[in-house]
Amino acid sequence: MSAPDQLSCKSTPISWLELERYVLGESEREAELGAHLQSCSACELVAQRIRDDARMMPALVMSVAPMPERRWAWRWRFALTLLPVVVLLVFLRPRGEHHE
Repeated sequence: MSAPDQLSCKSTPISWLELERYVLGESEREAELGAHLQSCSACELVAQRIRDDARMMPALVMSVAPMPERRWAWRWRFALTLLPVVVLLVFLRPRGEHHE
């Protein structure tokens, strides 16, 4: 095979992203792309480079840590907790007698 720069796709080129998805088994066009790669040495060479990269650089594992709570967050929780109590006290307080 010649260098990738000298090869070109003989039909509709496949994007690098679509080839990455194919290599990772995430493409919705797996059968179509597989057939294309069998007949197109340029795209197959790019797919092979992606496979080699995937072996040399395994996928990153991202851990999801809880976000640190901000110092003022407790104030909001406290205020929102007391809000219904204040509303009840204001609207349900006993009313004094009216003197005329």
